Parts: sequence; C-alpha cells; structure tokens
Amino acid sequence: MGWAENLQNASYKGVIFDVTKTREQNGRDHAEYTYPHVDGGDLKDLGRKPRQFSLTAILWGDSYEYKLQQLTAALDEPGGGELIHPIYGSFPSVLALDYTVDHDAENPDSCTVELSFLENRTGTALFSTALPEMFGSSLFDKLDALTSKVADFFAAVTAPLNTVNSLIKRARIVESTLMNTLLTFDDDVSHTTAQLTSLAGTPGQFIQELSEVLEIHTANVASAVPALAVSVVETVTGQTSSEEPEVASSSTVAVNWNRIVSDMDELVTLPESFISGDVTPEIPYPTDASLADVQDVRAAYAVAAVTELASAATAILSDDDQSAQLTPDSIEQLVDDVRTRIQSTIDLLRIRYEPDRELITETSSPVGIAWLDLVEDLKTVALSLQDLGLMVLSRRPPLIRRRVDADSCLLLLAHLWYADYSRVSELVRLNPQISEPNRITAGMVLNAYAK
Repeated sequence: MGWAENLQNASYKGVIFDVTKTREQNGRDHAEYTYPHVDGGDLKDLGRKPRQFSLTAILWGDSYEYKLQQLTAALDEPGGGELIHPIYGSFPSVLALDYTVDHDAENPDSCTVELSFLENRTGTALFSTALPEMFGSSLFDKLDALTSKVADFFAAVTAPLNTVNSLIKRARIVESTLMNTLLTFDDDVSHTTAQLTSLAGTPGQFIQELSEVLEIHTANVASAVPALAVSVVETVTGQTSSEEPEVASSSTVAVNWNRIVSDMDELVTLPESFISGDVTPEIPYPTDASLADVQDVRAAYAVAAVTELASAATAILSDDDQSAQLTPDSIEQLVDDVRTRIQSTIDLLRIRYEPDRELITETSSPVGIAWLDLVEDLKTVALSLQDLGLMVLSRRPPLIRRRVDADSCLLLLAHLWYADYSRVSELVRLNPQISEPNRITAGMVLNAYAK
C-alpha cells in the first residue's frame, strides 16, 4: 500500500507532468441567520463547495521547453478538462484557474509550474479508485451479517421440532446431525460433551459456532497461505506465530484453495452422508432416520459453507502482497468457485422453501419469506466478490501474449521487455507451464503484462 503502489501519473487534458507537491482546499457553503440582541446565530448547511487543487509540477531535461509548451497550451485552452490527480485519481472536469512558471538559474533546463484547479462538476468523490483492502473490509461485514441471519433463520426453522409431537423424532435426528458435525471437526476444535449437547439444543448458536469452527479449519488446512493462516487468532494448537509470514506462490494458493473448496462441498453433503452411511456417525441415529429429516440442516450448512468460501477468497484478494502473486486465471477461479456455489445454494433454498410461501397466511412461522432475505444477501455477496476480483485485476496492466524472437531466458526477457530484470518473478507467475525458465526458445508465446 501507499505511494509505492497507488501513485498515478498526473495529467491535465492528456498532458502528463511530474508533481512534487499537492495541496487541496475543501469547505462547505452555508447560510447564516443572526438576530438582534441574540448571541450567536443559526447556520444552514448549503453543501460542499467546489474543491480547489494546487499542484507543483516540475519539468526538466533537454525537451523541457516542449513539455512546457504542451502544458501551457492545455492550461490556456478555454473550458474544463480531466485532471488526473497523483493521489486521488480522475476528476472528469476541472477548470484551470491560474498557473505560475518559475525558472531558476541554479537549475538549468528545468522549471516548476504552480497550478491551481477548481472542481467543475457535482458529485465527484476523492479516491476514484477503490482500494481492495477497504472493499474487502466492507465485504467481511456483509458476511458477518449473513452468518447472523442464517443463524436466526435456522433457529426459526427448527423451533417447531421441540413443540410438535409428530416432529420429536426429527428433532432428535437434527440434534444428532449437529453433534456429529462438530465431532467431524474435532481435529481443529474440540468440544466437551456438555458443549455439544448445549449447542445442539440451540440451533442458532450452533450456526455461529460452526462459522468459527470453519474459520479455524480453513486456517489449519491452508496454513501455507499467510492471508488465511493469520485471519484467526487461535488454531487447534492454541498458539500463534510471532514471525511475519511470507506470501504464498500462485500454485500454493491454488492447491490450498482446492482443499478448502473440497472440504466445504463435503460439509454441505455431510448431513445426508450421515443418514446414508457414507460417513460413519459417532452418535447413532434412530433406525428410521431419512434424508428428508436433514434437509433444513443441509440448507443451513450450504449457506455456512459458501460464507466461509467467500471469506477465504476475500482474505486472499484483499491482501495486496498475496493477490500480487496470483495470475489472472487464479483470481478468476477464486471468484467463479464462490459464485457457482452461491448459485447452487440459492437453488437449494428455493427448492426447499419456495412451497412455504403459499402457506405464509396459514402459519406464524417466518420461513416462507425469511429465506428470500438470505437469497438477496447471497446475491449481494456474489456481486461484491466479483467487483473485488475486477478491482484487483484493474490495478494491473493489460495481460497480453508475446512471442519470443530468439533463444533466451526469463531473466533476460524481463530486462528486454520491461528494462527491469527483477520482474522475472512476474513472468514466472504468469507462465506456470514453463518448467525451465533458463531455456526459452525462439517462437514460444508467453503471457506478459503490456507494460
């Protein structure tokens, strides 16, 4: 983060210049009402005034006079134009109020230009380019809210099980499923018998606990990915590392991500696997248990699983250092895997609870309409994660395919293409199919950034 990654090339009406200093002046307009013989007064806020930007530009080199001619021509041209501020980004329309050119005999072949611009359009915002980590923080808040909603929904769905005599058997089956689920994650988080019984009896609290268990499980499974390993305070060992971890390679992220996805897919099918015998439960079920008895549990698990997947993807993409290691294909996979499972979860909720909408006037249970709120939240998460992925991709130059003209190596190609041999690691990440970076033959077509 900071200037090293986020500074932009300043320009006005397409003329690029370097900036050594910026200053912004902001304020709000107001109407003032005062009264005879009354101390003070009343103010009415009339909105923000147009922002004023002051920049100190520097032009130097043998061609500085040509650069100065271009800049002054743009400044003298009537009407507004786009200003690219080095810190805040694009302002579509500003007016050049005035400028001052300073030449100094001590600094030949150079000059400084003091520029002053005034905002010429309403509704513009500072920082036109959103930052992934800020966007990710907002997405985490949405995921926390989704977890709370599915907890309340699951509590409402299972509430009749303990009050209707005909559903007592299903209540025992659901409780067995919940306890067996936590026992499945015993390697990550251990629960006492009293804790298992208590959580099984309070389905809403169980979902909250399951969310925390899944987070710890992800940290343990994907411990090779620091963005995920440090996202929780405590793991199964109860210890945390004081060392600052390094970022993981794109291939390491892919391997660990696939493990997380596989585990979350298994969680969704776990209730039915207990009933069918594909997974042996530690706590036995009644002999007449059926798949229909655990469909509400499966729906809740589907939401919990996709929430954890979205959280893991957000942690990776909103980490600047980690996301920089990912190829565009890897970023696309993260987003697509989550969005695909969100759609499957929405379909599952619709199949399970759509019939209850017809009975909404016949029962006091909110199930018939409450699931629609979950669907809307899932759609919002899917769109937000897609926007986060696009945001990460947009911060990079366009990806192109370049043909190698002569036998070479990736180190030399980084120097030839970018005049920066240190970008060899970037070429390695973009071309995982290359097994021998020092043997690049003429005619090979490689992935590379345009600049």
